[in-house]
Formats: sequence, structure tokens, C-alpha cells
Amino acid sequence: MKKTINSFDLDLSDIPSVGSIRRFTILGDNNSEFTLEIKNENNYYYNFKTKTFAAAEYKLDGFISGSVYSGLINFPTVTSNDVYNVTLFAKLGTEHAKYKEVRFADNTIDVNSSTGSNSLLLKKVLYQYTNLLLTISNYSPSSTISLTNTSDTISLFRNIANTKQSFSISCSSASTESFRIIKQPTEDDIVSFVTLTVGSEPKLLNGENEFPAITVTGKINGVINNSDNVTVDGLSGTPLIGDKFFVVDSVNSTSPQIVENVSETAITSSVAINAADNKSIQFSNRKNYQWPVNNVLNIKPGMKLFAGTNVTADTIVSDFQDYVESNNVIFSKNYKEAIQTENQIPTIVNGIITVQPGNLIFSNQQALLLAGDTIKIGGYGIDTFYDLHGYKIKLTSLKIALTEVTTTTTSASSASTSVAITERNGIMNSISTVSGIGIDPKVVDPTVSSGGNATGAGTIVLSAAQTLESGVTLTFPGAGKIATITGEIEILQVGTQNATLNFDVEKLLSTSA
Repeated sequence: MKKTINSFDLDLSDIPSVGSIRRFTILGDNNSEFTLEIKNENNYYYNFKTKTFAAAEYKLDGFISGSVYSGLINFPTVTSNDVYNVTLFAKLGTEHAKYKEVRFADNTIDVNSSTGSNSLLLKKVLYQYTNLLLTISNYSPSSTISLTNTSDTISLFRNIANTKQSFSISCSSASTESFRIIKQPTEDDIVSFVTLTVGSEPKLLNGENEFPAITVTGKINGVINNSDNVTVDGLSGTPLIGDKFFVVDSVNSTSPQIVENVSETAITSSVAINAADNKSIQFSNRKNYQWPVNNVLNIKPGMKLFAGTNVTADTIVSDFQDYVESNNVIFSKNYKEAIQTENQIPTIVNGIITVQPGNLIFSNQQALLLAGDTIKIGGYGIDTFYDLHGYKIKLTSLKIALTEVTTTTTSASSASTSVAITERNGIMNSISTVSGIGIDPKVVDPTVSSGGNATGAGTIVLSAAQTLESGVTLTFPGAGKIATITGEIEILQVGTQNATLNFDVEKLLSTSA
């Protein structure tokens, strides 16, 4: 009677760049015989005696004593990604347990999740990766704050939590602009997003009116006799390709009348129409809730669609539900979940899904112009950062501070509100105050009324007259050119890709009084 190897147990999680010592266990019948071989991507073999990988072929011949055989594998430190193919051969008179196959979503075999074997060979695979980089940075989602960014980076071992460490990032304002602090940062000021590509054609939902409103009106110019070329004038705006149109007080086509081309004086219709001269014509933009995108992976309902050229404002990813009223009772129908994969095949790399095409449903209809655009979807807080990037973090001791602005007077002033200084960069009108030798310490420091918000030497006007000597050093708190965010970060779980942790500076800083 053949003896059976019941299972081969080994931690198959990703190996960090610093290596790992992992125990393997082979369970089965007493005296079951096997050969174990481990080979890396360079075709080097693991030598169980020297505990190193070498070019010479090596196989571990062994047998199960009692019901178990165990040993250790010493995976080395690497400077580039590596792959280890593990093969367990059942020798003559020994067999593996019955094969139970598991497949990935792309229908390829998941050898690590499958168990047993229908042959003498059982395979497993391990992946070893170099360090990941977590970048901490500043970001202006609406581009309302121009800045030069200085980020900080943290090198991380894959699958290994990171101890708490300090970080510091800064940003410098654009020329003639200065910063003032609106508030101190919190975890809620972290903004995370992914960039997606929108497909060329939206998808109509049951119960959706994809031409919800009249957007442009005009007049027919000349008699139209069974033609798809429609001359128009008196337009209130510009019709768009994809618009649906309707000719008032005319017999319209039973097929949809869609604009296929637009010129200055005419449109091309998807169907031939008939219309008298000077009839009113109405156009409605096409808008849709559901859009195909190149990757719905990690997107969650409630995530924000960030502002863009063709994006409807205040939009989130949301389920769709149509409502009807009957006898004063409102019923819901045509429900559809916010994220749809529609059985599209994902891209899987080394056992991890990296791309999953699908459709997203938005809370607001988006104009047809969105087709082909790149969009940003995400949100705020460390939970959203985890959802999108797989990093579980904790932030403490967060603080934002401005680098103090100092300059010197270029001439003396006597009981005057006008003060000439060597540099005005970083001084903000109505915000910056001034202190220094000659400024009366017994009263509230005067405010810069004008002359700031500029670069180079010049004269500033203060809210109170001062008597100052030439060459006096003055300090201007309240505003500055450089803002620095500091804090401590603890990484409790590391993702599978490099990631960027952004602070939304629009919530923290302003360039106006």
C-alpha cells in the first residue's frame, strides 16, 4: 500500500529584502519518502547543509518519521527582487494527498492555495522583494496654492511593521506670495487618491434619464427635407457631439436624434429629419451616472471624485437607485451597486491583483465630455489611505510652523508708518506683524498694512508710526515663505507598492489675508 504525504506547510508570504528563516513541515504517513528542492530565479539551489544558495544542484532526500518531518530554510538578504520555486517530489511508493485546485480570478492556477497533487510533484512559490518607499509630501488638490515641495521618504521592509519615527516636510510659496497658517494638521488632513482613465462610452442604467435638461436652444435655418445635415442659427450656446435634439412643433424621428458632428452653422444628425424653416430646436447634453474605468481596485463607495475639467462638482462614488411614486407611496427600483467588475478579467502579478477593470457609478451624472479623461478618486483620513494603498499608519505630534521672516531697514524713519527694508518676500499685508529694536515693546506689535506681498527691497507701511534707525533687524511673525510640517509616524502594516502620503495644504495654509 502506498504511503501518503498529506500536506506541506510553509509560510508563503512575501519575504522582506533582509531575508527570513522559515520552518517547513511535511505531514504524512510514517516512512513516506520525498525529495525537496528549492531554486531561485538565477537557477541557484538551496543547500540544506550549508544553508546557502549555490549553482551546484542540490536536493534534500528525506522521509517522515512518525507523522512529521520539519526543517528550516534560510532565505538570504537580497538587493533585487527574487523568486523561489519550491518542489516536493514523492518518491516511489509514496503519493501526495488528493489534488484540490484553486484558481485566481484570471483563471490561472493558484499553486500556493491549491493542496495535494495528482502527480508525484507538488509546487509552491515564494517572492522576495526589495524595500518599499513611503513618501510623505504636500499637495494642493485644486492647485489653488502654488508651492515648491520638499518631501520626506521612509524605506520599509515588506510585511514588517515599522517603529515610530519622526518626519519633516516643507513647502515654499510662489514668487510674491506668502503663507499664513489656517489650522494645525490632523490625520483628517491626509488626502489620498488614485488616478484612473475613463472609458470612451458611459453605460446607461435602467431608470436613468441620460438627457436630463435642455442646455442649448436655437432656430432651424432653412427647410430640412429628409436630410441629416441641419443648418441652425440663433444658438444660445454650442451643441456638443452626443447631444440629443428635438425640433419643436415638428414631427421628430422615432429613433434618437443625436448630434454626430458640429460646425459653426450646422450639425450632423444621426438620422434624417424633416423640419420647416425657423422652427425652434432644443439640445440636451448627454450625462450618465455609470462610467467604465481602467481600474476599480480598492475603490470604495463614498470616495470623492476630485475636481477636474469635465467633472460635476460634489460627486462621490455611490450606489444607484431609481424611485417611483404610486398612490402617494414611494417605491425603489433599479438598484445597482457603485462598483461593478462585470466579470472582466483582472491583472494578477505574483499572486496579487494589480488591476481590475470595471465600472463606477457616481452620485451625480457626468457629461459625455468626461469620456477618455483621467480622473482622481479618493478621500481624506488614514482609513482611506489604508483602503487605497494598504498601509495602516498612526500619526502623532503633528505640527505646522512658518520659518520666521527677518530683514533689515535700509534707512532711518522718524515717527513714520513708512519703513524701507532690504527684502519684502514673505511679508503678508494685514497678517504680518513686526518686532525688533525700536518697536515699542509696551504696545501691541504693529501690522503691515501695505507694501508686503512683494519681492525685493521696498517700503512697507505699518499700522502705527515708528522711529527706527537704519540697519535695524526686524522680524515679521504671522506669515512666511516656508511652511514645515513635522510629526511622528508609525507604520503598523506595509502595503505591496510604493505609496505617497499627502497633506492637503489647502486645509492648512492660505496665500491671502
